[in-house]
Amino acid sequence: MIDPFNITNHNRTEYELQEFLLYSFMVAGNSPSKTSTKLEKFLAGLPMEYNVSSGDFDTAYLPLSRLSVLLDWYDAKTVMLRLSINGFGSQSTTYQFFLEVIQLWKRNANAQPTAVSQWTFEEIQNLYGIGPKTARFFWLHSHEQASVAPIDTHVVKHLKANGLLPESTPTVTPSSIPVYREMERMYIDLAVRSGETLADYDLKVWNKYETA
Repeated sequence: MIDPFNITNHNRTEYELQEFLLYSFMVAGNSPSKTSTKLEKFLAGLPMEYNVSSGDFDTAYLPLSRLSVLLDWYDAKTVMLRLSINGFGSQSTTYQFFLEVIQLWKRNANAQPTAVSQWTFEEIQNLYGIGPKTARFFWLHSHEQASVAPIDTHVVKHLKANGLLPESTPTVTPSSIPVYREMERMYIDLAVRSGETLADYDLKVWNKYETA
C-alpha cells in the first residue's frame, strides 16, 4: 500500500513500481490518503489468470498483469463501473489510461510484458492522461538521479513564500510549458541550495503545505 507521506523509494520492486505508477495517475487532484486506500482495494479485487504449468505466480500477481486480465475479460462499461464502485471519478479517462499502459507494457512484437523500470521518462509522459506534473511526480520519487520537479500547488505556494513569484500568481499548475519549466528551474535551484536531494526537499515542502 502506498504511504502518501513517505513516497520516495528508489529501490521499488516491479510490483511496487507498477502500483506507484497507477497511484501517480489516480492521485492527481485527489486526496493522497484516500487514493492510496481506494487503489489498494481496487488492486485486491482485480482478477488473475494463473498458468499452473508455468509456475510463474509472481508475474501473474503483478498489478499490470491483473489489470490486463481485467481489460481482456470485461468491456469498457464494466471496467468503468468497477472504478466507480471503488470511488474513482473520471472513469472514462482512467479507462483510456489503462489501455495505453497495458499497450506500452506489451509493446514487444510477441506481446511479452516489459518491466516498468525499463520505461523512459518520455514514454511515461506520453501516456494518455499523464501530463508534465504527473510524469515528474512518478519519476522524481522512483528514480534516484531524477532532475525533474512536479509543479503542484505546494510548489507555487513555496515559490511565492520565497519571493520568487508575485503573490498574484494563481496557485495552480501552470498550463504553459515555458512557465512550467521556469518554475521547475527555480524550485530545483532552491532544493540544490538546501543541500537536500530534490525528492526529499519536495516531500518536505509537500508535507508542510498539505498539513498546514
